Amino acid sequence: MPEPRLIYIHDPMCSWCYAFSSSLQALQRDLPPGIVFDYVLGGLAPDTTTPMPLEMQQALQQTWRRIETTVPGVRFNFDFWTATTPVRSTYPACRALLAARQQGPDCETQLLRAIQLAYYQQARNPSNSQFGFKK
Repeated sequence: MPEPRLIYIHDPMCSWCYAFSSSLQALQRDLPPGIVFDYVLGGLAPDTTTPMPLEMQQALQQTWRRIETTVPGVRFNFDFWTATTPVRSTYPACRALLAARQQGPDCETQLLRAIQLAYYQQARNPSNSQFGFKK
């Protein structure tokens, strides 16, 4: 009989995934033994260097505000929208996570947290082609 699995489909730059990251960590911690937890990357937005249209920027900022009023304790650094050139491309962050997965246990989750911290709290741009989280 196959092992029971819990499959989590996500994108490292999905603001709702970030919002519920603490809940996800608690769920993983409390899973009964024998349940395998699998991360599956969804990849919301393909490679591009085109700046995000203003309408999309406004829509995402509104999503961030909605999350802040819906999920207790979650805050965003809105400086991202003025300190960087927003680009809607999540594939670089997804590829980085796939590479981290090959490096060893917990590397993927550590990098996921670092990407989310850089993006949502430090107003750094993971879509930047240099991927050093530079502005």
